[in-house]
Amino acid sequence: MDGRGKYGSIVILGADGERKEYPPGMPIFVLLGRDPFGVEAIDAYAEALARAADIAPTEERARELERQADDVRAYALNVRAWQLENPEHVKQPD
Repeated sequence: MDGRGKYGSIVILGADGERKEYPPGMPIFVLLGRDPFGVEAIDAYAEALARAADIAPTEERARELERQADDVRAYALNVRAWQLENPEHVKQPD
């Protein structure tokens, strides 16, 4: 698969509303809240961050990774809540 068609490009805005720039051709993977498998992927990413914190070279880096893992876990909870509140929009990917 060449990444075209259904899997195309997207404009990403930061929390400040500014457009984020990424190197041309850099792959970006997006999970939609309607994807019932998405939360599992988000949870796995949080766990990977937590494991990285366990072996971080410094305490400062370990704290940063743990903070990121906590943020990702909180995001997963938000996605789960949205899915429970909006079951009519939750569906397996096409």
